[in-house]
Amino acid sequence: MLVNASFEKLDGWNLYHLGEQVAVNVEDRATGALATLDETALRFYSEWHVFQSGVYQSVRVTSGTPLKLSAWSFFFASSRSASLSDNQVRELYTRFRVGIDPTGGFEPRSDKITWNAVGGDMLWKQAEVSAVAQAEEITVFVEAQVGKDWPMQIMAAHFDKCVLVVGDSGSPAETAGEVQYYLDVPAFRIAVRRGAPVG
Repeated sequence: MLVNASFEKLDGWNLYHLGEQVAVNVEDRATGALATLDETALRFYSEWHVFQSGVYQSVRVTSGTPLKLSAWSFFFASSRSASLSDNQVRELYTRFRVGIDPTGGFEPRSDKITWNAVGGDMLWKQAEVSAVAQAEEITVFVEAQVGKDWPMQIMAAHFDKCVLVVGDSGSPAETAGEVQYYLDVPAFRIAVRRGAPVG
């Protein structure tokens, strides 16, 4: 089973940024969150910067097992205010996608990942993807891209309710041990261990 599948906190997930590094936090409905599907949601946030960021988690499975990953997203962008009524996200290029690396790799740009994407929206939308495990450990990815050519003052992507179904019967999967995440910036790449500061 996925650790922290509903993003109650940052534990269990590894962060990555393909380009500009942006702020990441857990939104909580109890403290006035902008948008949550459940009580909490993971949020990527920037001001005047387009971004492509995500999270991944490694899971132990049996090689040859069918896999199905799904997650939900909500996007916000505005040059007016932080009010939901001023959401202009449909004026931007947005993409929400989920992916599975059936070989267990954790490089988000790998051509071994099977992806499926939907356009980001001001309503909660679900994306899902299927694959077959090719190793005893697989990696799941959840990623958002907000903007492409030009930014807005406030840009955010929220993730919630990530579910991994393993096998035809939906058997729970065991989460793998410590893995790495990659932080991509224009000039260089660094690899750090899970638990290291991201912001």
